[in-house]
Amino acid sequence: MRRIVTFTVAVFAAAALAADNLPAQARATIEKAVAYFTAKVATHGGCLWEFTRSDSDCPTHYSFKGNYGVESAIAFYERVKRDGRDKILAERERKPAAQERPARAKRLEPAVQKIIAALDAEGRWISGDRIECAVFCHNVETLAEFLELLR
Repeated sequence: MRRIVTFTVAVFAAAALAADNLPAQARATIEKAVAYFTAKVATHGGCLWEFTRSDSDCPTHYSFKGNYGVESAIAFYERVKRDGRDKILAERERKPAAQERPARAKRLEPAVQKIIAALDAEGRWISGDRIECAVFCHNVETLAEFLELLR
């Protein structure tokens, strides 16, 4: 019984220590990921290309292939028309009040922990068998938002 209690206390202590150290882990994760990305991926224009005669795995950026966001653009236009430009800009520029920041940071903690855990030893977030720029951007933005909320 004593071993179980000791183990349980150790697990909770490690979890508490990790939670207290989450901002430092988030900073280190950003630094490692950015170092890998700038050294290994963002060379020669930032794109790694492979010739293929099929469009089954064709990139969706640079207008190779895609839906071009027409539906979302129309929905955004309708929202601006309905709510007004000033309201949309005010919502976009609104910073969380001081009392909102800790709660928002707390809500981001599970995502931050998942992002930190997903970074491999080389500093990559691997999606299937590739590195996706969208995943990199999303993860760095989430970590940066978390750190900004803790300021």
